[in-house]
Amino acid sequence: MEGEDSPVNDGETQTIGRWEYYEILGVDKNVTLEELRKKRKRLALRYHPDKNQGDDTAQHKMQQVNRAFDVLSDPMKKKLYDRYGVEALTMYENNTITEDMWNVLFLFVNQRFTAFVGCMCFTVFSIVLLAPIFIGLKLDDRITWSWFAVLSPLFFIEFFIFLLDLLVVLLGIYFRENEHTDQSDNSDSFLQEDEKQKIPIKKVISSSLSLLVILLVVLFQLLLCLQLDETVSWSWWIIFAPVLLAQILFVVFQYPAASYSSYQERQSPIDPFYKFYCRLQYPGFLLRSFYKEIIVFVFTVLVAMNLAYAPNSDDVLGEDSGVSGYISWWYITIPMFALVVIAMILSIIENCWYSKLKRKDYVPLDDEENEGEEEPSLFSQLGYICCTCLCVSFLGVFFILLAGWLQADFGFSAMTMLSPLILVASLICCACVCCVFPIYAYVVQKYSKGDEFELPVHKEEATS
Repeated sequence: MEGEDSPVNDGETQTIGRWEYYEILGVDKNVTLEELRKKRKRLALRYHPDKNQGDDTAQHKMQQVNRAFDVLSDPMKKKLYDRYGVEALTMYENNTITEDMWNVLFLFVNQRFTAFVGCMCFTVFSIVLLAPIFIGLKLDDRITWSWFAVLSPLFFIEFFIFLLDLLVVLLGIYFRENEHTDQSDNSDSFLQEDEKQKIPIKKVISSSLSLLVILLVVLFQLLLCLQLDETVSWSWWIIFAPVLLAQILFVVFQYPAASYSSYQERQSPIDPFYKFYCRLQYPGFLLRSFYKEIIVFVFTVLVAMNLAYAPNSDDVLGEDSGVSGYISWWYITIPMFALVVIAMILSIIENCWYSKLKRKDYVPLDDEENEGEEEPSLFSQLGYICCTCLCVSFLGVFFILLAGWLQADFGFSAMTMLSPLILVASLICCACVCCVFPIYAYVVQKYSKGDEFELPVHKEEATS
């Protein structure tokens, strides 16, 4: 009878093979859920503590069986494990990449979509490059187009993002597990299975919030175009109301990842991740999660206020130079300068004090994970800090130029003011064409190959 089941690791060998979960249960990749249950029940009875008194490895073997069953019985986990291995499974379970995004990756990591994705990326980033150029030409009175035509690249990008987000939502609903597993009458804790829950309506609504955020941003741009083209003469608070509401809904959409239950889960010893909370407990966790959104919201409110109470609020672009405002635009941009400073400080702290911020009571799930985890090297820490500082420096330079142009202190053109955005868009476009797309094509070619998996024949099976 012992030869009927594939032997489980004896506890001394900790190496995780590519197909270890199949080998633990002694099944192939076409195994059904019913076959998995039978195999698990047989191995559970075999390694039950009552039948293995004095065997210190029995509990470890049973944990391996439970882990293998947990992965192979879950459609999403099995798909990730089959196609990308244990690393992708870990990212999924740690919520590094959401399930909805994995569904999109499954769709586009396909050789049939390689050329399409390449063309779309080149088109999208080229249009992104056009947006600041059109805006700069319009503000410098080099073109006399309507603001709807000037902002047409942004409308196209938002339409593309809306379709992509809609695809994510629909795939998330379509692939969601919506069946209840049969509950076993056996009360043995080894044989308990987690009940598969149907997708709740609350989850559908929360997934749709991102679509509403995009629509509100589009509405803001439509109102802005009407206001700048002098088709309407409404209060600037009305013009900015959609984008302010969009920012609030975006925080609501992101809140589940920063809820108190998520915070408690992050305190678990098995979670290796760390964050800098300034010893503020959950309030610090919230601030660390949403400090960018809070600062951007404050900045948007200040912009709307400065335009609404400006001396010439009906024609803010009517002056010979600069933009009319209630107070100096340098004061209005203070929150964005604060964002730059905070981002740089956090990057330095979380990289230079890695060992101090890391969880002291971290307990890895297995020895291989413990052995493979090392502190980042000095080179990688410096590289991450430099990348962060470079990105926020572009942001800081842009807002210095923006405040100077709005206040008409420097006397340069709008194209000069927008030059950091044009440079960043150009670099992103070049990186996409020269680096990202070749890497994407390589990954698609690598993971589109047939999986070479064959359950090994063990000595007990060969002699039985």
